[in-house]
Amino acid sequence: MIETFAEIILDNLPDALYAVNNNGEVVIWNKKIEQLTGVKKKDVLGKGNYEYSYIFYGERKPGLIDLLLDKTNKELESLYDNFKREGNTVIGERKFKGQEKYLQGLAVILYNFEGNSIIGEFVTIKDITPAKELENNFLKIFTASPDPIAITNYNVAEFINVNPAWEEFTGYTLKSNIENFFYNNSNLIKEIINKLQLENKIQQMEICLIKNDNTNVYGILSCSTIYINNEKCIISIIKDITKQKKLEENLKMVRLKNESKINTYAIKQNKKFDDIMFKHNKDIRESLNISQHIIKTLSTLNGDVNAR
Repeated sequence: MIETFAEIILDNLPDALYAVNNNGEVVIWNKKIEQLTGVKKKDVLGKGNYEYSYIFYGERKPGLIDLLLDKTNKELESLYDNFKREGNTVIGERKFKGQEKYLQGLAVILYNFEGNSIIGEFVTIKDITPAKELENNFLKIFTASPDPIAITNYNVAEFINVNPAWEEFTGYTLKSNIENFFYNNSNLIKEIINKLQLENKIQQMEICLIKNDNTNVYGILSCSTIYINNEKCIISIIKDITKQKKLEENLKMVRLKNESKINTYAIKQNKKFDDIMFKHNKDIRESLNISQHIIKTLSTLNGDVNAR
């Protein structure tokens, strides 16, 4: 009764699941894994000799489940993408044999009820093909993008990935002196993180970065928080405006230079005008004085004639 109830539960789990005993023989093979592999329970239960690996990968060699107890097999670990070991659990991703299908496995050690003896291991498997395809498409866009893109860990000053455009823009690569980027641009990074904490995203923030050769580059930054393998990260995209910025600076210098020349020319012309007006006013005053003298003289003469 208990065994039947346990089998019903296992068969109705949303994830594919299988388990092996200490002899490496398959002892659990639920309905979901039957659907995933096309192999029936009756055809696999009790079989050893890495039968599970043969079904999934077409070869009778140790698989993810065997890495639970073998912690030194780095060659086997390298066959799995995003491999991670956490206590008595290992996680890894691998392509299903002969198909464009990606599977994620989570393997766990099985203990007896007392918890002091290993009685086997089991693996739950998820079909992550849609997520993997999305990831691969994103990676293609990420790599081919003409705009600099960087993905960094939110809590630690550490790059997860940068694209070629970012390396060209900043002069840094993931393998060369990358810690200097954080050192040279620490104030800017703090400002970005503070804004992200308040807004969760930044749109069109103008930035100035110090390159590896200590020159400045300018850009319009857009960034947001994302999660990668359950870790909070920042994705940053930069629109390079260095050429426009330098052109603006050159135009500003030319404008200031021309304004200075125009101001100097205006001052000189004003002075010339003032000199001309001063001389002109002086001539007018002299002419008026002469005119007044002539009028006065004529008035005197006219008075004398009338008297006679």
